[in-house]
Amino acid sequence: MRDPAVRKAARVDSPKTVLPAAQITLALDLRRDSEAGKLVRQTAQAKRKTTKEVEALVAKLCVGADPQPSGHVSNRGQLVLTVDIAALTLDLIERLKRRPDVEYAQPSLIVKPYPGAGH
Repeated sequence: MRDPAVRKAARVDSPKTVLPAAQITLALDLRRDSEAGKLVRQTAQAKRKTTKEVEALVAKLCVGADPQPSGHVSNRGQLVLTVDIAALTLDLIERLKRRPDVEYAQPSLIVKPYPGAGH
């Protein structure tokens, strides 16, 4: 929301499941008159989800985010950012371990669905 091109950001709730969500997804509405907004509109009109320019836009909007979110343009013309929760958790643990005032850090539990489960 700090970037002037972002008009609104909203969390996209994933379908309710037994396991916690593996990702956090945000949908960004960009200002129509901004370069970012124009790029996203052009990408949506071309019926494309992503381009090198969209990837660069995600990197610009999420500067300093580690791990870097992935992004694509939705059918509604929004820029959709997705953050992998497991990667975010592991990155946070590594950052905590480097602090001199932290003796140890580890996840209590990271739950992932078994590939092919439910099929």
